[in-house]
Amino acid sequence: MGAFLSVLIWWLDGGAKLPPQQVDQIFRRLATEGVPSA
Repeated sequence: MGAFLSVLIWWLDGGAKLPPQQVDQIFRRLATEGVPSA
């Protein structure tokens, strides 16, 4: 839930310029693959 809200807030703070489907794809990728370590 926290990750979803973070992506949602990021999207809204950016002016919601991306289509919702693309934001969903970004969230799903982060949720399944995680964030790569630096």
